[in-house]
Amino acid sequence: MIIKLPAGLSADLDWQEQKAIAQEAVQKGNSILWHLDFGLSPNSFNPYETAHFFSYTLAIDHFLKELWPEFQEKTIGLCLYEGSLQFSLKKTEKLTQFFEEFVQDFGKEWDEQDLFDLFCINLFSEYMHRLASFLPENLLPYCFLDMSFEPRQAKVAQYLSKKRFEHFQLSVKGTPLPIREENHPLGVCLPIDEKLTPSATLQLELLLQSLLEKKVAFRIVSEETLNEQWLELEELIVFPTLLTPQGKRMLKGFEAAGGAIKEIGAEGFEPPTHCSQSSCASQTALCSDLIH
Repeated sequence: MIIKLPAGLSADLDWQEQKAIAQEAVQKGNSILWHLDFGLSPNSFNPYETAHFFSYTLAIDHFLKELWPEFQEKTIGLCLYEGSLQFSLKKTEKLTQFFEEFVQDFGKEWDEQDLFDLFCINLFSEYMHRLASFLPENLLPYCFLDMSFEPRQAKVAQYLSKKRFEHFQLSVKGTPLPIREENHPLGVCLPIDEKLTPSATLQLELLLQSLLEKKVAFRIVSEETLNEQWLELEELIVFPTLLTPQGKRMLKGFEAAGGAIKEIGAEGFEPPTHCSQSSCASQTALCSDLIH
């Protein structure tokens, strides 16, 4: 059962009504997923407004004092955000400075708007993890995310990578991707951000679309957290040209543990360098061959 707690900037934090609902739910044998509603939205999010952040931490502290002691045994977790990741941050002087530092890790082939979107999501992820740091270890933080704004599944996979939302449980709508699926034996290795050029993103997109169209069960495995996610993983699809040296070392460990690797872009299967109609068809066919 989800119980929403008003916790916005003007909320009085009087949750007696919600507490009564929770008590009744527990009596019926239900567990509770609390939603601490800060009123955050893509339009209102401001990572540099310290007064807002302080207000949210006060709401968390109030929850931990007023509700957590009584309901912790029946609590599934605490949601800190519900909404889209399509942020509308204003490019202030401070934000522009940080963004200019951020883009130095990327080449000229990247689209500036795509980089700014990624930059904003990084800021949001860091903000959420700062809020989550105020929670006890046995209280799982959640985010309810709507990804319907992004039609490119490769970008969805990138935005919601295990590395980016490492300590959060994610409930996601608006995408067919298996986000945080841990049980499927087949995995797709998600390259690090700096390797996901527009052409590399296209390669990943075509692979994901092929897997989805063929209804192949799979999970997404971030390169950075491969050694944490390969439990029960039997086979991993990788783009060898997009691997970092650290990623290659972890792959050797995966193989040593009995895992199998399928490579896309290896000799004899070189993907096209541009997306003409024929080259897209060729890459889709290549992906189809690999997953048979």
